[in-house]
Amino acid sequence: MRRNIGYVKKTKLKTKAGNKLRINGNLPKILWFIYPIIFIFFIQSLSFGTLIKGFVNTLVNPYYFILTYILVVSFSFILWLFFENRWISFSILNFLGLTLALGNRFTIPKGETGLALNNIGIFKELGLIQNANASAFIPFIIMLIFFLPILYFTIYLMHPWKQGLKYRKIAAIGSLLVFIFFSQLIIPLISTSKNSLSNVDKIGVILFFNNGIFSRDNVKYPDENKIKEIMKKVDIKQNKPLTKPNIIMVQLTNFVDVSRIMSVQNDPLSNYHNIFNGASTYIVDLSAKENNNLNVEFEVSTGLPVEFHPNELQVRAGNTSEGTISLGGILSKQGYNSESILPYPKEDRAEFYSKLSFDNYIGSEDLGKGTTKEVIAEIKNRLDKSVENNKPIFIYTHFNVLEKKYEDNDINQYLNDLKLLDEQIGSLKKTIIDSKEPTILMFYSDNLPTLGVDNKLYYDSGYLKNTDSAIEIEKKLNSGDILLWDNYNQGITYQNGETFDLCSIPFLLLNKGGLSMPNYLQYFKYLKDEEGLSRISADYLELNDILFANNTPEYIDLSKEFSIVIKDVLGPYKYIERDLN
Repeated sequence: MRRNIGYVKKTKLKTKAGNKLRINGNLPKILWFIYPIIFIFFIQSLSFGTLIKGFVNTLVNPYYFILTYILVVSFSFILWLFFENRWISFSILNFLGLTLALGNRFTIPKGETGLALNNIGIFKELGLIQNANASAFIPFIIMLIFFLPILYFTIYLMHPWKQGLKYRKIAAIGSLLVFIFFSQLIIPLISTSKNSLSNVDKIGVILFFNNGIFSRDNVKYPDENKIKEIMKKVDIKQNKPLTKPNIIMVQLTNFVDVSRIMSVQNDPLSNYHNIFNGASTYIVDLSAKENNNLNVEFEVSTGLPVEFHPNELQVRAGNTSEGTISLGGILSKQGYNSESILPYPKEDRAEFYSKLSFDNYIGSEDLGKGTTKEVIAEIKNRLDKSVENNKPIFIYTHFNVLEKKYEDNDINQYLNDLKLLDEQIGSLKKTIIDSKEPTILMFYSDNLPTLGVDNKLYYDSGYLKNTDSAIEIEKKLNSGDILLWDNYNQGITYQNGETFDLCSIPFLLLNKGGLSMPNYLQYFKYLKDEEGLSRISADYLELNDILFANNTPEYIDLSKEFSIVIKDVLGPYKYIERDLN
């Protein structure tokens, strides 16, 4: 018996409409399932601008790829149901893909709009067309010329299966049922997987489909009256600065002041403790930032907690709108040069900080090897230039010294790394003293290191106890440190040892310098002073030293108002920053 093992035979079939290509064999059927892979790769490459990123973002996360693949297959069969002609049905699919890819080349916050029709009216207010980056379309056009022939040549080889309406209905309904089944399994996983949502680059195509079909990110923005009602509680003050000091803000990666949480005989941080006389020290709530450094950078720059971000913690450049309020823009408007000096490639963060209204981004390409020593040298260079230009400077930077985990049940390695960090702190302090300019310096923790297997050293020191509840353990492991110092003795109103949420940092810095600040930061001050709020995250809040889980009435009531303010600040209207009087 002769078997068909994939041999393809082409013949010409004469019809009234002319010759029609007829293909027998398995290849045309297989292409119906290969085509969606090419299609997804096509969108990803156009969206992210390179073939490499297109490949990586297509296959890096199997859950998103499977769901996107099933969605594309389902949609192609549904189109085939209504348009028997493969050219028409797949041209519609191609047009949708081009629309999605094209939309990703614009600087719009997808969490605020996406393809959700109920939000399409704010495209104009978000400056969709005005914010288009013309240079981003060059690789788009080049790849478009390359990809379209491939897509349509594949379609050419995809001779339709049986033409009967009944067969097409069965195929469409079957694929739709499969899609529904898989989406019920995968969408909950996407919704609850913290690691999956931490990087928008991993989401790719499915991000658009989720916005348009599942409506997960659709945001109902607050109206002006609601904002006025909330802000009536706040005594809005526009402070006049006593002086305009330089401001240097340093993230100490995976740092915690061990003397606060365990007994250490030899102080590894003598500069941190002793050199900065008159410094204010605070506890900072780090919470779960989804293991994404950009989320922390977003919070400490904008004062907006990512847990309440309408785009579900995705704050990369593609989900941050142009002109987002942040320390960079706030201080630039008050006569500062705002500089971000980070040991990371420009490709990774330059656009992000541009959208946060920083004047300049200095990346690893500008620093040589990107070491902390080179970062400090660049800070000195910038301080010297600020003196020449007679203009104060705001610098945001990182000191990357420490590891994420120290799991050998021996604290010595961590202490040795802290001593290295302390030398760098001393070097920066000398740079500031030598500049002889009024300067504010802030250090803050990024997140706590793991000390010992399952944090054994924290338990051995008594900092963590076996009797602690889950929320108490989470609170303690999310308690970092802030040191706020100046070389000209500007006062501050808070007591040492107070706890602040990480998003309180912009308020602390602006308040320290007596500088003007946005209204919403003054609302957060109201929550701190009047409501006793010191911590708030997706899992818990702390009011007047009492912890409340996210399912308690206290958490629900406060987070509603909190979310309204944040959605307004991140949204297109920004009623809270208009004249409320």
